[in-house]
Amino acid sequence: MEQARPYRTEYYTAELVDRYRDALATGSHHPVLLTGLFVLGLLTIHPFDDGNGRVVRALTNALLDDTGYTVGKYVSLEQLIAETADSYYQALLESTRGGTNAPTIRGHG
Repeated sequence: MEQARPYRTEYYTAELVDRYRDALATGSHHPVLLTGLFVLGLLTIHPFDDGNGRVVRALTNALLDDTGYTVGKYVSLEQLIAETADSYYQALLESTRGGTNAPTIRGHG
């Protein structure tokens, strides 16, 4: 995969959404795994100057809810992250080290 460049943000984001939708439609991967890969992909693309983490946390709740996992109604991901911020940011850093070597949602075909 080529290195992500800022001028390609729109392309990479659209590709990520398309791959997520395709993978979800095939049913070959668990929706929770796909949600995790989607948010990791979006964080790797880093489409916004500020607020990427907040957007991703909101999307995590929405994507999980859309696939029947209504955890957001009972557990605040924001609160859990706030309580474990140091380990959260360390894991985030480790998962994105190397940028394009991070896991991606692969297309089927």
